Amino acid sequence: MIISGALVLFINDLVVPGLPTLAGYFELFFVNTLGLFFGSGAIVFALVLISILIYGIRITQRRNIHF
Repeated sequence: MIISGALVLFINDLVVPGLPTLAGYFELFFVNTLGLFFGSGAIVFALVLISILIYGIRITQRRNIHF
């Protein structure tokens, strides 16, 4: 139960606020530095995040890892 509580606190305190902040940095870089349209950084961030999740799922299926 302690490990579950620590995991919930980790997700709630670091992951949830961190993802929008990271998406904001992507947005600032793509719009201000590269001169792309508004929202392009968020689109790229979403594609990168989805790609990482798909890669992780495929690796766990290939190695037959079950949680």
